[in-house]
Amino acid sequence: MYDEEDSRAIDAFNDAVTRAYQAWLQTRDELWPGWINTSPQMRAELGIPEPPKLKDRQPLPPRLDPSSPDFQPPWCLHPSMLSEEARARVQAQQAAITEAEAAVTAILDADFAAWEPEAEP
Repeated sequence: MYDEEDSRAIDAFNDAVTRAYQAWLQTRDELWPGWINTSPQMRAELGIPEPPKLKDRQPLPPRLDPSSPDFQPPWCLHPSMLSEEARARVQAQQAAITEAEAAVTAILDADFAAWEPEAEP
C-alpha cells in the first residue's frame, strides 16, 4: 500500500499522462505510443514528468498478508494469481469449510431422519 504522499504523486503523474494523451489525439494523426514508449525528450515536449520515485511500500494489512493467521484471500482473484503460500492457505481454508459443512449436514440429516411429523402438534 502507498502512503498519502505517494498516492498524490501517482495521481499527479497519471493526470499529466492523461493530458498529454488528450493533446496528442487533438494535434497528431497517429496512434498514441504510450508514455513508456516515448523518449525522454518527447515526454518533456508533451509535458509528461518523470514517473514518481516511490518509497518502499508499507506492509500489507494482516487480512491481505499470506503469512498472517488473519489472512483472507481476495475474492476477486483466481487461485492461480495467488502465491504458492497463499494458495496452500486457501486450500486449507476450503478443506476446513467443506469438513464443517459435512458435519452440519450429517447432523441435520440425522435430525430429519428421526423427525416424526405425526408427533408434531
